[in-house]
Amino acid sequence: MSVVLVWIIGAIVAGVLANNKRRNVGAWVLGSLLLTPLLVIILLVLPTLEDKKRCPNCGLWLKKEETVCRRCKKEQPDPAPVADIKKCPFCAESIKAEAVVCKHCGRDLPRDEAQQSFKPYEFK
Repeated sequence: MSVVLVWIIGAIVAGVLANNKRRNVGAWVLGSLLLTPLLVIILLVLPTLEDKKRCPNCGLWLKKEETVCRRCKKEQPDPAPVADIKKCPFCAESIKAEAVVCKHCGRDLPRDEAQQSFKPYEFK
């Protein structure tokens, strides 16, 4: 009984790893039910597929250059320009360049030089 439980847990782990590495989850779960230990080790070594993105409407994996989802037929939003994103100096997560507080760690961000040089007009 415990061997079957370990086998099923191995298939679930393979499915989660396959999803994280943007691989076909169903194929890896089915394959891991047949060859659990070997496939989990192979999946840990495989690189992540960088040329894929997930449809925000239905969750289907798409090629980065696809502008319309094959499943839900909805237009894909353009990715945010790289210039509008910076890394938080405290937690290293990606945040908007205009952010004053990091949405991940909640820390106040140091002001950029452009923000520091701007001084509002003071009325006398």
